[in-house]
Amino acid sequence: MDKQHLTLREGELDSRLRDRDRTIEDLNLRLHELTGLLRKEQATHELLAREIAERQTANKGVQKKRRAASSPIGKRKRSQQGALNQKCLGRAGADG
Repeated sequence: MDKQHLTLREGELDSRLRDRDRTIEDLNLRLHELTGLLRKEQATHELLAREIAERQTANKGVQKKRRAASSPIGKRKRSQQGALNQKCLGRAGADG
């Protein structure tokens, strides 16, 4: 091989190495961007998951209070009271 031929190959190799270095730098920048976006997404996801869990917990407390207010014991007491009221009304109507 002659010296000119080696010089062309060296130039081509240098050009390829510069292109490779530029590509690596671009990919590293893109990786850094995407990593930042992923971290933001994960933080948002965790925040929303916490908010949902808190709301579900709060809703369970409200549902328990509602259930307690409409329990069969409460209904029985109310229906017994209604029956007593009906008896009293019936007597009052018969007396009057």
